[in-house]
Amino acid sequence: MSKGTPIPHPEALRLIDARIGETVSLSLLVGRADPDDPEGPTPFVNKVGTLENPLEPKPPRLDPDVGFYGMGGESFCFPPMAGTIELRDDGVDFHVAETVSIRLAWRGSEEMGSHWSNPADVPRLMARGQRARAEILTASPTGHKVGAGEDERRIWSLRLRVHPDGEPAFEARAEHGFRLSPDFEEKIERGHSVDMLPAGRAEVEVAYDPDDREWVIVRPLADGDGSTQGIRLSGIVGLPPGQLPGGIAPPRRPDSE
Repeated sequence: MSKGTPIPHPEALRLIDARIGETVSLSLLVGRADPDDPEGPTPFVNKVGTLENPLEPKPPRLDPDVGFYGMGGESFCFPPMAGTIELRDDGVDFHVAETVSIRLAWRGSEEMGSHWSNPADVPRLMARGQRARAEILTASPTGHKVGAGEDERRIWSLRLRVHPDGEPAFEARAEHGFRLSPDFEEKIERGHSVDMLPAGRAEVEVAYDPDDREWVIVRPLADGDGSTQGIRLSGIVGLPPGQLPGGIAPPRRPDSE
């Protein structure tokens, strides 16, 4: 594992503050028996999710030198530590003991890659990225939502085939929010597995970085009156994990828009 650049604790918190609202990786790393093992430390705990400030609109501080953050409904803090702190590969390593460290990494790191799916990247990509039409190949719901009330949308993970003008098509991934029926949303909340395919040809507009085509940003196509076109998906809803099938009707094929 490459060595990082030592930084002071306040600088580490400043860098982490700048990633609030983005998708990050949080890991507890434990050193291997062989310190020269090229695989580096073992991720004992690893979580990926949106970095949050539980204290909004106040700064994420319990004390001036204690950073306080959230992810997926759980909170954690970074108080001053006895060990060193390093900036490495678009992430911060807190070395809390000789063989134990805590790492928070963001876009550009080995853990997160260089995709454009983070909300903070959207304005930059829309301003300088290229546009193309793309067809949805598969779709599956994530555990995240955006908006509230009538504007609430479930975030879906999409696999797309992008068709740039004058270039060969390529496959990419994206995340996008879709409104779902209450019945279908309830099934997802209860843990049913979901595999979806477009009901017919489903197209969206995407913006992408020509130098990084793994991830793209989705924009639904508009109708002639400016309203957003609906996208119909059909698929299989399976049983929640651990639920016995006895006496339960077979899964049916729902539609969602």
